[in-house]
This record gives sequence, structure tokens and C-alpha cells, in this order.
Amino acid sequence: MALYYLHLHESGRRAFQFDRNGISLLSGGDNDLAGCACDIGLGVGLIASLKLTHLIPPERLTEDYLARLAEGIHYSGVLLDYFRGVRPAPRTTLGRVADFLRIMRLKQPHRRILRAAFRGNSRARQTIATMQRHEKD
Repeated sequence: MALYYLHLHESGRRAFQFDRNGISLLSGGDNDLAGCACDIGLGVGLIASLKLTHLIPPERLTEDYLARLAEGIHYSGVLLDYFRGVRPAPRTTLGRVADFLRIMRLKQPHRRILRAAFRGNSRARQTIATMQRHEKD
């Protein structure tokens, strides 16, 4: 499993490290590993009886951090889907209007966090477009 995952990175099929590192709020490395396990015929499972206590420092509960986290999660999610063969659906004018209306009906801090999530999605689409242009060259 680890060798397969390493091969994806060394071969350029994973251009991103999907884990938080330093100030980066990318995420999804655990999901990518689970998907890779399935790719090579292994499996994944959910065990409801497992318990976890996640200790979160106060600085990770601020509005600023949660907005940056939402942006990072959505950016990572779109890219991870792309690398796993799921292409983002085209953005339509109607979709943009619906997103705007979703944002406008919220109060702060939810509005700021949702706007950040949409920004992450948009940034990922731009990154994918750039990667596709470079692949054609």
C-alpha cells in the first residue's frame, strides 16, 4: 500500500500533498490513502465502537481559522476528486446565483465561512485548468 502511494507521488500522478503541513490547510490525505487501498484491492472500514478525543487548541476555533480551514478543505476536496478521476461539474450562471443567494441569507460568521468554501472550490478549478493547460504543452 505504501509503495503504491509513493509511486503515485514519484510518478507525478499526485502533484499535491493532501495533508496539513506548516500553515497549509490542505486536507484529504487520509481519504486519498483509503481510496488507494481500494485501488489495489484492499478495503476500508468504519468501526463505530472506536472512540477518539480530539484536543483542539483555542486558536483553531476562531472565525479566521475556520474560514481558512473551509477554504483549504474545499480546495483539497476538488483536487482530490480530480486526481481520483472525478471531474468537477461545469459552473453555470444559475449555480453562481444560487451560491450568492446561499451566502446572502446567512449571518456572520457563517457567511464568511461559506464564502471561503466557495473560494476554495473556485481556486481548485483554476488550479486544475492550469494543470490541464500544462499537460497539453
